[in-house]
Amino acid sequence: MLGFVSEADFLNTFEAWSSRLHPEDKASSIHEYVLTVSDRSGKRVFDVEYRLQAKNGEYHWFHAAGGLSRRMDGSPKSFDGVFINTDEKHAKDQQLHQLLRTAQVARKKAELNSEIISAVSRLYDSIYQIDLTKNSYQEISSGSGEHHLTGHKGSAQ
Repeated sequence: MLGFVSEADFLNTFEAWSSRLHPEDKASSIHEYVLTVSDRSGKRVFDVEYRLQAKNGEYHWFHAAGGLSRRMDGSPKSFDGVFINTDEKHAKDQQLHQLLRTAQVARKKAELNSEIISAVSRLYDSIYQIDLTKNSYQEISSGSGEHHLTGHKGSAQ
């Protein structure tokens, strides 16, 4: 998943993994790992999502979950778990957040337009929205301080 082809290429050591952690994820990931390794009860599960640098230098998202196996005397035997690429999930999350930001900007713009029309409509009996490029108009009027479309529309000429 990271582009390495052998254990000689990516050593089976803590440092080989920890040195490739994204700087923003390194402290929290190592902290969770240390807590898991330090847990003598064997109940703590390492369950972390982080970015890891591939052989080509690109970072990829992974979800890792696992625990420490111990010998009868309590000494560490092995760290067993799963390691799943979550790039696609993060790309979708990022796309969703971008769409949400776009919707929020559009809503704020619509609210501002509505406030402007409402303020102007308090001064005038009728307001028209005219689109010269489409040669069209819509009548906007207000009787109660709230603007609304009257339904009257047609050719601007």
